[in-house]
Amino acid sequence: MILRAFAVHKRYRRSPAARAAADLLKSRFFQPDAYTSYRAASYWVRFDYPFWWNQLVAALDSVSLIGVPPRTSRSARRWTG
Repeated sequence: MILRAFAVHKRYRRSPAARAAADLLKSRFFQPDAYTSYRAASYWVRFDYPFWWNQLVAALDSVSLIGVPPRTSRSARRWTG
């Protein structure tokens, strides 16, 4: 959630801290969450309104605004969940 604020701020979106946080978030895509109630991989592709299950959409939006490239060795792994 905090990464969204950095992503929309003109000055902070290009900061090293925002980039590091976006890289970390991207490395966790389709991985089990630390919270036990969100461990299943299916939560990454569950979408409901109003924004209860928009984690993937919000994460992709924030990561793209910060400027992380779409393909890296970490993100090239295919999810088979």
